[in-house]
Amino acid sequence: MIGKLARLFGALLVYFAIGIFMADTLTLRPHATPPPQVESLAAQDKVTVTARDGLRLAGTFIPATNSPRAVLMVHGLDGCHSCELYGKFPAIAAQLSRAGYNVLLIDLRGHGESPVSRVTFGDTERWDVLGALDWLHQRSLTRVGVLGISLGAVVTVRAALEPDGVQGINAMVLDSCFGDFGEVMARTVRRAPVTGVLQLFASPFFFIVSAIVFLLRPRQPAAHALLHIGTGFLFQATPNVSSVPLLFYGGVPRSTAVPWDYWTGAILPGLLYLVLAFPTPKWPLRVWPRLTVAAIYVGPMLAINLAYLANLHDRLAFGQVSLLIYASAGSTVLIATLLSLTHSARRLRDPVARSQLKWMTIGLLSFVVLGIGGWFAGVMGVWAELAQSLATFGWFVFPVTLAIAITRYRLFDIDLIIRRTLIYSALTAVLALAYLGSVLLLQSIFQALTGRAQDQLVAVVSTLVIAALFGPLRWRVQNVIDRRFYRRKYDAAKIVTAFGSALRDDVELNRLAAHLVETVETAMEPAHTTLLLKAQPIGPYQPLTP
Repeated sequence: MIGKLARLFGALLVYFAIGIFMADTLTLRPHATPPPQVESLAAQDKVTVTARDGLRLAGTFIPATNSPRAVLMVHGLDGCHSCELYGKFPAIAAQLSRAGYNVLLIDLRGHGESPVSRVTFGDTERWDVLGALDWLHQRSLTRVGVLGISLGAVVTVRAALEPDGVQGINAMVLDSCFGDFGEVMARTVRRAPVTGVLQLFASPFFFIVSAIVFLLRPRQPAAHALLHIGTGFLFQATPNVSSVPLLFYGGVPRSTAVPWDYWTGAILPGLLYLVLAFPTPKWPLRVWPRLTVAAIYVGPMLAINLAYLANLHDRLAFGQVSLLIYASAGSTVLIATLLSLTHSARRLRDPVARSQLKWMTIGLLSFVVLGIGGWFAGVMGVWAELAQSLATFGWFVFPVTLAIAITRYRLFDIDLIIRRTLIYSALTAVLALAYLGSVLLLQSIFQALTGRAQDQLVAVVSTLVIAALFGPLRWRVQNVIDRRFYRRKYDAAKIVTAFGSALRDDVELNRLAAHLVETVETAMEPAHTTLLLKAQPIGPYQPLTP
């Protein structure tokens, strides 16, 4: 056990070290440059603005004649004052200048021509906006409006919350702004408390289950893959607006916590590794185990990093390329999953492996249909709260089913679960249709006889009808499903029933023994059958050949 714990904590230590390195590098944003063929800003209008904390920022000032009005324009993340909005910021500034406004555009710290600095999502960038307001007020420009885009809007709000910030701003135009990570998360949870709480604990639950499975089966590749997926889920956005380190590790700065969400990139490679390794290794993992694992994990990450380096100064292009990479990885996982499940279903004959395959199939279906499908429906606004609840339920089901399959705990209960799921799903649909039909029929009858719908009486009568139909319908649905999907079990039950009838009518021992052996062989299909009977009241057992 100590060795298992040492390996687990060693792997997590390496994981955290790499995560901290990523956070350290990703918060230092590449300086954006203006795209070609945009309206340029005159070199003579370049100015230097001193932030409240003393950092000197680059900017451009376009003066207006005899006007006390001014507009401060603040760009977004990975932008600059001459390239924001795909290079349209200078054109907007020129239009404001022609309308009689003095215009000041600044590069936030860590952006454009300003000095290199970490992105803190408003914690330190607010001093940039306050310094720009001071610069305008020193030039007797006292009526100031601020136009902020994305991060610029957030920074403007943070600056306005300062005691002297709100007095220095007369108007604000904010595009794509959020106030605070924690407040957005709190509003989400208050709007859907059950879904919010479930989302909050889904990712840690996934990780805990995967870690337990890894400790129980440390040598199984499927346990390794599940741990990779669980760790990726631990660092995903929860609930959709903020990262787990930000929620659980209060001492972690926001600028460090947010980039850890990039570790969700381990989920897709982990899924591919899982379907290739479980329940039995498949080609190419069976032939080149280490090379395949390296290709699965290094390939997508290397592609993302190369795309990042190739598009350092074009964030739009990087977003398009990374989307293409993730779509390719997702398509590869989907195709590999379908091929793997088909191959396993056709080739596996071992009962244990087939039961493991069934558990994994249920988990993957819940992950894809409920999890990803529900999340996508929620994003698209289709029954958002219900869709998010189904997605969270899918996240919970997936690790549980994989844990049962890998550890083989109550493995053969899967057939009972599938059978009962089919029975009660079909029964629920039939009863719902029967209830709806009885309500419509009774309402039309009462409407014709009494001239009134009699809704309460119709509901009571329909409920009683459904209660009376439950037992017979359940029996019939069960028989239909057994005949269609569990034919062997259905035939075996008929054979045993026939043997019971013969047992009441026949009293000759040899014929009963022959009938019993025939019944067992037909119903259970054992490899060998031997019937032992006592030859005398006291004595050894002897085989009886019918």
